[in-house]
Amino acid sequence: MLKENPFQLDIRRKYAVAISGGSDSLAMLLMLIDFGFKECITVLHYNHNLRNESEKEADWIRKWCENHGIRFLSEKWVNPKLEANIQQEARQARYAFFKQESERENFDAVLVGHTKDDVVETMLMRLGRGSGLSGLSAMQKESNVFGVKIVRPLLDFSREELQTYLDNKNQEYISDPSNENKQFFRIRVRNLKPALKEAGLNYEHIAASAHALRRSDDALNFFVDSLANQLIEENESSVQLSSDIFMYPEEVQLRLLAKALFAVTDDGLAPRTSKRQQALFSMQESVKKFTLGGAIFKRINNAYLLEKE
Repeated sequence: MLKENPFQLDIRRKYAVAISGGSDSLAMLLMLIDFGFKECITVLHYNHNLRNESEKEADWIRKWCENHGIRFLSEKWVNPKLEANIQQEARQARYAFFKQESERENFDAVLVGHTKDDVVETMLMRLGRGSGLSGLSAMQKESNVFGVKIVRPLLDFSREELQTYLDNKNQEYISDPSNENKQFFRIRVRNLKPALKEAGLNYEHIAASAHALRRSDDALNFFVDSLANQLIEENESSVQLSSDIFMYPEEVQLRLLAKALFAVTDDGLAPRTSKRQQALFSMQESVKKFTLGGAIFKRINNAYLLEKE
């Protein structure tokens, strides 16, 4: 399993390693040590403060790092709001901490322990929500999340492989009871794994499909980026989107519209497809003025001027 180094890292740079104490992230940390990256890493742990055991677990990780001579930084979520979408709120709080420390410490990237299982679970969840090509595609090995450069070196490893690796090293890890809580959509999907395997839907093959979709999505984005140079004109406080986008297939139109919105609003999350389709319809109908995703659209000759609301 560990014959080849899965980490494409520069030993001269500084990296943060996001550690929860679970099997995935702890295996990643041990593998980094095994392959000689100990001197260029700092552990980041975010205590979500949602369970009675959280403080004890944070202390366990801190002591583990001290025993292995690894720098450790942590933060606790103060007064977390127990809302319906607590997992999303927790994720945003965690990444805010990553961004804060990355800027303060000048980390080149934050390494996270997403696995092949996470790729499949995410794909199945988004399939259930009616996602398109981008949503169904595998996570990228490198991406930007809430302004943080994220690297995912373990996407080719299964959770089972990583747990076997830890067992072989006699290394304990933290088992979060929320990983058994069926009120969370991801956990319900995760529990389907045995049934999917029995039905002939192997995780290896589903993951391969997700990566194939990622290649297709990347190719389409490459094409859209080249078109954007011709059809989107960025000014100091506005963006001009040419109506010539309607010369291209609808999927290309939707992506060009999203790129124009990103340039105006600095928001990396596009409005859902149905809202962008409605905006395209308004453009085709030459509607003089409308709003979408925090931007005002104004008809000007053969184009639309987008300004931030």
